[in-house]
Amino acid sequence: MTNSLPGKREFWGNLVEGVKAMEIFEPLTYIADENVKRNEKTEEINSQMKQVEMQLQVLQQEKNLAFPAEQGELNRQLQGELARLNDFQAEQEELQKELQKKLQERRRKSYYSCPEFSWVEVGILNRQLQEELARLTRDFQANEGKLNRQHALQIELFQENLQQSLIAQQKQLQLQLKLFDDREFNPLWVFLLPPALPRDSGGTRGFPKMEQFLGKSLHSFFEKYTQNERPLGFLWEGCWRSNGFYATEANKIKLRDVEKTFLILESAVEKGDFHLNFGYNVYFNDGNYYDEKGISFPWQEVLYEFAKTRTWRWKQKRDDYIAAGKDPRKFDKRYGQEGVAGLMKNLEIIELERECLEEGEDLTEIERPYSVHQKDYQKLQEFIANCHCLFAGLLADEYFLLHVPIDDREAPLLPQLLADLIEGMPEQELQNLLESVVDFYETLYQAIGESESGWVPELKLDLAASLQHLPQQFGAKQQVDASMQAWLQRRGMTPDGDLLAQVESALTVADREYVEKLNQCLLSLGEERQLNVAKACYDRGIQRCTREEYVTAIADFDQVIALEHELVEAYYNRGLARAKVERHEEAIEDYTEVLQLQPSRAQAYNNRGNAFYELGSYSEAIADYDKAVELGFSSAEKNRAIARAVLTEVERKKREEEERRQGEAEARRQQEEEERKKREEEERRQREAEARRQQEKHREGSRWGL
Repeated sequence: MTNSLPGKREFWGNLVEGVKAMEIFEPLTYIADENVKRNEKTEEINSQMKQVEMQLQVLQQEKNLAFPAEQGELNRQLQGELARLNDFQAEQEELQKELQKKLQERRRKSYYSCPEFSWVEVGILNRQLQEELARLTRDFQANEGKLNRQHALQIELFQENLQQSLIAQQKQLQLQLKLFDDREFNPLWVFLLPPALPRDSGGTRGFPKMEQFLGKSLHSFFEKYTQNERPLGFLWEGCWRSNGFYATEANKIKLRDVEKTFLILESAVEKGDFHLNFGYNVYFNDGNYYDEKGISFPWQEVLYEFAKTRTWRWKQKRDDYIAAGKDPRKFDKRYGQEGVAGLMKNLEIIELERECLEEGEDLTEIERPYSVHQKDYQKLQEFIANCHCLFAGLLADEYFLLHVPIDDREAPLLPQLLADLIEGMPEQELQNLLESVVDFYETLYQAIGESESGWVPELKLDLAASLQHLPQQFGAKQQVDASMQAWLQRRGMTPDGDLLAQVESALTVADREYVEKLNQCLLSLGEERQLNVAKACYDRGIQRCTREEYVTAIADFDQVIALEHELVEAYYNRGLARAKVERHEEAIEDYTEVLQLQPSRAQAYNNRGNAFYELGSYSEAIADYDKAVELGFSSAEKNRAIARAVLTEVERKKREEEERRQGEAEARRQQEEEERKKREEEERRQREAEARRQQEKHREGSRWGL
């Protein structure tokens, strides 16, 4: 009903226009201390920051150049291996030709020497030849496939290492930038200049004294900022009592030597108009400071609007009372004779306004002696206080988002407090105001996006969460969509079609907090779909396995397991992927984890048996195959038979090898024994020869009488 009152929207419209006219200051453009030393330090910091940025660009260029070179080297290695395999295949073809030649010669000789036996021998040779060719073919295909897998794995790992390296360099850059930024973080000081009345108070009679009320309202509002780690200093009571200064000139004189960042909220009453201006010391250079006009509105018209709203509500109650068959005199008695007379008078004036508006009259030119109640003055005070809070909140949010060091930046708080500030606002003007507020924050997010683009999706999501508590959840859905679009763009994806599906396809463990906020917003908006990081990673891992992208699939399953420690399917599929890239030891670990969670899963026993088989642990493989068969997995029987045959052959070869070693040892022993005997015989013969020589010498001496 109140929307039908004449002139209702005028002062609300002025408030909307004031918000629309606000412009933000570019981030980090202010410096409170302007002495030469600080300027030189700032230039030095900026120079160092540019050098670091150039270093990062050079690093990225080197990485971009290194990747094709590395990939080319891997390709050359692969081509070399393939060439060697081709040479090997050529050798085998020559061998095959030689075997065919020998086979034909053997056939010819066998046919003429022993025709009955030749065909048997030919069949044996044919089988041997086919077996040899099949073995060579399998070896060639296995080597070629292994080289292809190794090549793909090396490329994927190189890409992953390159990405991690770039991320690490970016983090290091951010750390250096923070170290270079040696500016101290000061709280935002707010100075309140309460409504100033000129000495000639003509036209301002009836304006309420509201310095105390305004100061307490702002103090309560700023307390919410301070409690949320956004320190605000507030000065108002007794600071502006001198009659020697007024408005902007007083500000220039009193704030000229202030070395703090501050916001001025200045209001004045001139005849029937109320003015609210604000200013930062951001441009307090060369004796000038930034002075911005906020809003202006006819305060007496606002007061009349509250009186009309109160009157209209009284009339509705009275009409309902009469419609219920009750005596209106009893109802009027509640408000007193004087009060009822004033309300009736107001109804007459409201009707007069309607007639004048229909005739095109200017309402400010006609006599409208409204009966104003104390509650109407209270409403006026609340409205003016809310205007101060609204502008102060917008500028405080700008300060704490853009103009403080990186580590101290905070997301906007005003959207969470808007509901109390816009109570009673007409629907159309409310929508216009909220559009202006959202536009203001969009400008802030665009500015912050130049340095911290990764924060923008979360900021937009926080704004959406705040808007959900406002009438008709104004703009919340649009902000949720904008948040997802920014999130996708941050990851190099083009937003298109189903945004939720796109976001889900790229989720990682690092996105858990974002997804929690997003799900809460979606639920509040009535959206049944909810995102699950673990499920998204799992589904993506399965899809990559289907495309044989096993290395990246393993990374997806790693994230699933980090979130869901007992999700058996994640372990099982990671085991499959690890086995595909020949990481059999790790695959065994995964299958073991599966069997701890599901002891009766037969296929896990079979797969672990396969991994043991590939590692040459045939006994362990057979034990797992036995368990798989016992649990009803019949396909394991064939694997078990193969493993048993291989184990039998391995053991036979081991026995033969042992017998061979023993035979060689015995042969060596016998040879050593024979050599020993030969040495002993040689030594004996030498001794005998020496004895004969001595005897011969003795006989020769005896002959000569020596």
